[in-house]
Amino acid sequence: MADETYNKRRHLCNEGKVKLDGVTVLDAVKFKVVSTPEVAESRGLGERVKSKRYKGVEHKITLTTYKSTKAYKGAIQKYLDTGETPEFTITGIDEYAHSDYYDTNGHDTVTCKGCVITSDVPLMDLDTEGDYAKDELELSAYQVTS
Repeated sequence: MADETYNKRRHLCNEGKVKLDGVTVLDAVKFKVVSTPEVAESRGLGERVKSKRYKGVEHKITLTTYKSTKAYKGAIQKYLDTGETPEFTITGIDEYAHSDYYDTNGHDTVTCKGCVITSDVPLMDLDTEGDYAKDELELSAYQVTS
């Protein structure tokens, strides 16, 4: 009976790290990458069912951190000063090793290149009712590899 497992070893998502341009983001709270297909539809005369095909993909990233850097403000300032769109490379590494998922797949790593901020960039956020200051950014990526 020693080899029997009674509880499923579900994969926890709270052990990992995020790197922004190769530097570990020590105060990362949440990191999520999703790919959303852009779908074209067609239907010819007499056809009752639509045909669908991918015609593109959009990669979206959400990064939430405790406020600890001026890098995001600096990206906006760089654009204002030079007119050049700032791009980042972001890597997420899932390091949780005590799950059935890990036993089958190993560590997960996703690298997003050509990342451009697409959301509001917090310049200042003061709140007498608040706790710790957090920055939440949304970005799009040109290339994602996993």
